[in-house]
Amino acid sequence: MQNFNDKFSENLTADNNNLLTSVYVGWKISDAKSFFPKFAGGSVPAAQRMLESTLRSAKSAVITHHTLSEFVNANPQDLQFDAIEKEIEQAVQAQLQTNGCGMEIEFLGFKKSACRKA
Repeated sequence: MQNFNDKFSENLTADNNNLLTSVYVGWKISDAKSFFPKFAGGSVPAAQRMLESTLRSAKSAVITHHTLSEFVNANPQDLQFDAIEKEIEQAVQAQLQTNGCGMEIEFLGFKKSACRKA
């Protein structure tokens, strides 16, 4: 199992607010026959670089479909962290499968978030 935190990044929400987030990810090699040829000799750093890029794109795409109130809200029932994390995880997982990476996401979650008016 490999773990990492992505870099703090800024994304625009659906209601035009800048949201700063960091996501943590746990992943594993799910298919060695696909993984080792894809990442020269099974290079974990190379796989993680590709995963970070995929994660950054997926996170940006998902966040743009959600309003700030789904991330920050006085009413806990209006928060959508779990659903948004799942959307990001599914998008990354789909891309990994499409690219035949031999990798699988075990867990993914928001580590940090903050907002700034655009």
